[in-house]
Amino acid sequence: MDAQRASTFLEVPKVIKEAVGDFNRIFGRKLDPFIETYKMEDAQYAFFIQGAHANTCKNAINTLRKQGLKVGMVRPRWMRPWPTIQIAEALSKVKAVASVETSTSYGGAMRGGNLIHELRATLYDLPKRPMVTSFMAGLGGDVVLLEDFYFMAKILQKMVKDNKTHKVVYWIGFGEEKEA
Repeated sequence: MDAQRASTFLEVPKVIKEAVGDFNRIFGRKLDPFIETYKMEDAQYAFFIQGAHANTCKNAINTLRKQGLKVGMVRPRWMRPWPTIQIAEALSKVKAVASVETSTSYGGAMRGGNLIHELRATLYDLPKRPMVTSFMAGLGGDVVLLEDFYFMAKILQKMVKDNKTHKVVYWIGFGEEKEA
């Protein structure tokens, strides 16, 4: 039974492509079946995020872009099957990535959220992989504020400037120092 489930799951990407293709055709859209990208064409930094917080993230990106910071966003449309190839391609040219986490994995390898594990595995084989850090924000349905994204961007800039990931996980809104 498990082998049958596994082989059936390998067919899921084809079904997703077909369904999204039908949706695009019917509604005149051009959605990618696996990821949403925002201003990634020339991005040096990226937010990797899921869910509705992506809307606030886009607003933050617009402001950061006006300030001259080349930042973009990648949001997976599905968690399973994980869009490994699409995410790796989208993030292959950036210098640093902020994995914005809205749920935690207590006791996990990174002592933070769930996304960073998948993200780091996805980027591992890139010839020149970006630095990655995680931001625990929006837990329990809390709002991730524009200021939180600005703080994350400062951390990404500092990482690149110092050529070092200072912390693997930052907790946002939990009394942590707001210094970058």
